[in-house]
Amino acid sequence: MGNKGSEVTLLDSLSGYANRGEMLAIMGPSGSGKSTLLDTLSGRKTLGNVQGTIKFGGLKPTQAFVRRYLGYVVQGDDTLLAMLTVEEMLRYTAELKLERSVSAEEKQLAVDGVIEVLGLDTCRHVVIGDRIARGVSGGQAKRVSIGIALISNPRVLFLDEPTSGLDSFTANEVMSVVKKLALGGITVCATIHSPTPYAFGLFDSLLLLASGRSVYFGPMKGAVDAMKAASSSFRGEWDAHAASDSEYLSDVMQMSARLGHEDELVEAYEASDLRARTMDELERQLEAPSIRDGDRFKEIMAVRKATTTPSWWALWVLFRFRTLKAMATMQFYGWC
Repeated sequence: MGNKGSEVTLLDSLSGYANRGEMLAIMGPSGSGKSTLLDTLSGRKTLGNVQGTIKFGGLKPTQAFVRRYLGYVVQGDDTLLAMLTVEEMLRYTAELKLERSVSAEEKQLAVDGVIEVLGLDTCRHVVIGDRIARGVSGGQAKRVSIGIALISNPRVLFLDEPTSGLDSFTANEVMSVVKKLALGGITVCATIHSPTPYAFGLFDSLLLLASGRSVYFGPMKGAVDAMKAASSSFRGEWDAHAASDSEYLSDVMQMSARLGHEDELVEAYEASDLRARTMDELERQLEAPSIRDGDRFKEIMAVRKATTTPSWWALWVLFRFRTLKAMATMQFYGWC
């Protein structure tokens, strides 16, 4: 941390890309800048000075596009309403995010589609719940959180620690669902901390961060060999006893920070052929706007309104789904 009033650099000289229909993992020790990068890419970072270029399909996005067509799933389930059932939570989101011109039947179809894709049909009518009132499981709650982001049909889905707090089986289950979304054409960018080997293997590419700087960006399959070469000068200072690739990479990043060798990893990547190829590919993508969606893509990029519903409608939806529901509970009147 810097002194009060001084500037602190959180991210430095980061470059990369995420292809349509693929999954990019952002990995690094605590404090390496993973969540900060995710917030910056998704337009959620509003404080500080951000320099550089962020493009979607080769085009610079408007704030309206960012808010309408980028989905963000926060860590934890704080965005869920304990009193609502799974279906009610998704319908509540549909009423807020989809245009008022969309009929009730179409909104219900959108909700049903998300429930089907995320495998939530068995808990459709189960309340979300909380620590006081038991409801859906942790894995189901995480899938509902993802469903909230999917209602508006996003082009890119950002996930902050999607497996945090889940056991290995449930984590694999959730990430399998996310992989299906990617295969359906959604670009997925996720921060990960300690993924299971199975979940780790679902990602197509990887960005490794050390104190806000890149030490690796490229295909998932080449990450371990690259980091073994980059850490060869100090690897003898600690025991490499990892049982999986994800654990090995996590250990390398943790120990490089602890032993003070992060600069060596950064310098090795900066001088690598991999980075040179990455920059060439990035330049090509930035200069060639996407034409895969044709006129539809240009129409989406040109959207002018950041929200689809007026404020008075949002207040009505809030009253209809939250206030009336709360008034039907004993807790609303202070009873237990």
